[in-house]
Amino acid sequence: MTIEYFEYPLYSELRVAGAVFVQDWLGTADVPPPRHSRLLIDYSGVESIDVSVGQLIAAAEALASAGVRFAFIAPRNPVVLALVRRVMILAHVTEGVDVALFATRAQALAWLLGGDEGSAALE
Repeated sequence: MTIEYFEYPLYSELRVAGAVFVQDWLGTADVPPPRHSRLLIDYSGVESIDVSVGQLIAAAEALASAGVRFAFIAPRNPVVLALVRRVMILAHVTEGVDVALFATRAQALAWLLGGDEGSAALE
């Protein structure tokens, strides 16, 4: 698994690729708080996730409760995409308001930096 964290003038970015295993997982205590209230999470390179749903839900809830608006670049793996969607539902984050899923980086950044078209981009 590869994890990269970037800070840009208007948003922060977390880029994850490969197989995500529980021993490599960055939990909410390990991820630096974003400098901005906008976070781009690029999961397009994630092949599989072996992390408990509870850990993923806790991370989503922590971001939402901190007032962070976050955009996911959806993984190409349909199983991982379904897991991300399920976590959002269980974390009670509002899709299209607090978080949205996108097929491309351009779509994700357009929404994150001001647009309102939520996860319809994946429909």
